[in-house]
Amino acid sequence: MKKNLTNGGASGGYTLGLDLGVGSIGWAALFGDQLSDATLRMGVRVFEAGTQGNHEEGKDESRNLKRRTKRQTRKGVKRTRRRIVKIFNVLKKAGLLPEGETSTPEARQDFLNRLDQELFAAYCPNAARVEKQTFLYALRSRALDEKLTLCAVGRSILHLAVRRGFLSNKKITGAKSEKEKKEDGKVETAISELDAKMAAVGARTVGEYFAKLDPMKVGERRIRGRYLSRSQIQAEFDAIWASQARFYPETLTVELRAAVWSAIFRQRPLKSQKGRIERCEFEKTARRVEKGDPAFQEYRIWQRVLDLRLYDSPEAPETARSLTPEEQDKVAAFLGENESATFNQLRKTLGIKGSPIKTTKRRRFGGSISKSTGKANYSGIEREQKSSRF
Repeated sequence: MKKNLTNGGASGGYTLGLDLGVGSIGWAALFGDQLSDATLRMGVRVFEAGTQGNHEEGKDESRNLKRRTKRQTRKGVKRTRRRIVKIFNVLKKAGLLPEGETSTPEARQDFLNRLDQELFAAYCPNAARVEKQTFLYALRSRALDEKLTLCAVGRSILHLAVRRGFLSNKKITGAKSEKEKKEDGKVETAISELDAKMAAVGARTVGEYFAKLDPMKVGERRIRGRYLSRSQIQAEFDAIWASQARFYPETLTVELRAAVWSAIFRQRPLKSQKGRIERCEFEKTARRVEKGDPAFQEYRIWQRVLDLRLYDSPEAPETARSLTPEEQDKVAAFLGENESATFNQLRKTLGIKGSPIKTTKRRRFGGSISKSTGKANYSGIEREQKSSRF
C-alpha cells in the first residue's frame, strides 16, 4: 500500500511515501514528487506480527487462536448445562419427571441414576448384559409404539435433549477454510451413512437403530462416537411425542410440546454485525455496502475486469491494451457465474489464442453474482444496468 502526501511550500515541498505491511512500515521522504530527486530521509519500522507458525499445517495462525478456541469450548459447555437445567425444570413442572434434588450437576446425576434403576427394573427385569448397555435407546424405541409411564416418557425426552445433533451455522460456503470444509464433509458423510444403515434395517429413528446394536460385539463402534444431525433428533422427538400424546392427551398438550421443543432445540441466533459497518465517506448518513451485498460483488468483478490487459508477448509490453466493451461484458458475465477463474479460462472465454492476458491483481476472482442473487443468467443483464451504479 502506498500513499503520497504533498506539502506545497516556498521550498517546493516534499513527498512522503509509506509502505504499510503486516509486520513492518517503510517510509521515505523525497524532494518534490519524482523518485530521481534527492532523498531527505528513509527508514523502516519492523514489529512483531500478530501471527505465529503452525507446524502441523504449515501456515501462520493468530496468536489468540488457542485462547479463543478454549474460550469457545467453555461457552459451549456452559450453554449445554444451561439447556439441560431448563429441560429438567420444564419436565418436572409438567409431571414427566419425579420430584427430587436437581440443582447441581452431582444432584442431577444421582437423580438420573435412581430413576434409571427404577425404569430398568420395571421395563427390563430379566435383561441381558447387552440390553443394559442400550436400555435408554430401547426405551426410546418402545415409546414409538407402546404406552409408557409419564416418567419413562420424560426420561426418553431428556435422553434426546443431551445429544440434540449437529446443525451447522455456516451459511457462506466460500468463507470456509480447507480445514472447516474437511471437517464438515466428514460429519455430513457420517450422517448420510447412518441414514443409509437405518434404512437398510428398517429403523424409523436413530434411537430404534441404536437399540438393535450390540456394543459388546467385537469390532462394533461405540454408539456415542457417531455423528447425529439435528433433523434426526427432531424427527424422533416428533414421533415419540405423537405416539405418547395418544395415551396422555390431557398432559402432553400442544402448549407443553412447544415449551419442551424450545427448551431442547431453540438455538440463539447469530449476533448481527451490521452496526460495525462504517459510514460512507461521501454519503455520511448512509453506511457502506456490505461485502456480501451483490452490488459489492459486482463492483469487485468490474474492478478486476478493468485491470486486465492484453498484449502480444511478454517481451512487448508496449503492445498492451485494455479490453474492449464487448470483451469486458464477456469476462464480467463469466466471472458473475463462477466463483473463481484462471487466465486460461478467460482466454478461452474471449476466444483468444496466443495473446496473453496480464493484470496486476491476483489471478483468482471471487464472488459469484449468480450464486448471491439467485439469477442463473448474469449475462442477460444489460450493460447499462450492470455499470450504472458505478
